[in-house]
Amino acid sequence: MNKEYFIETLQSFQQQKNLLFDSLKRVPKNILETPSEQGKWSILQILYHIQMSENGTLAYMEKKSLYAATTPIPRKNIFSSIRGALLQYLLKSNIKRKAPKGLDTFPETIYLDKLFRDSQTQFQKWIHFVQKSDEHILHSQIFKHPLVGRIDFMDTIEFTILHFDRHLKQIVKIIQKENEKSKL
Repeated sequence: MNKEYFIETLQSFQQQKNLLFDSLKRVPKNILETPSEQGKWSILQILYHIQMSENGTLAYMEKKSLYAATTPIPRKNIFSSIRGALLQYLLKSNIKRKAPKGLDTFPETIYLDKLFRDSQTQFQKWIHFVQKSDEHILHSQIFKHPLVGRIDFMDTIEFTILHFDRHLKQIVKIIQKENEKSKL
């Protein structure tokens, strides 16, 4: 996999996020802001969580890449591939996990339009990271996931996509539930 492949994958992912933001513009504000059940997150909280996860992931990789010359990052190997596959399995499963500390707290007010703008900025940062990184960095175990450990850049992209998909299902379920309520 080369830089062009990574960029195309990130562009496709951003298009998926843009479609979600476009569709959420038509959802009433009270549905976006209000958790569907006690102890659950609202749609805006879910989106904020996704964004903070992606910000943290990129910040970690940027920091690691800065020190790659003095502290070599291990290359992708069979063990990192197994960890990546395990993470994919867990994200596709119905197994529930608590969010890592810091990714489960939210500001008092979250705005959809700000999340959208931040998503666009974040996308540009991911693209810039790919463009400026040596191929070695992109094929090394650049990210340490809190659950499975070190994974390579492609597995990290797949993690962000599957993490988004997992939460997208929650968002869809909330909207469907609210639509059913309004029909009564």
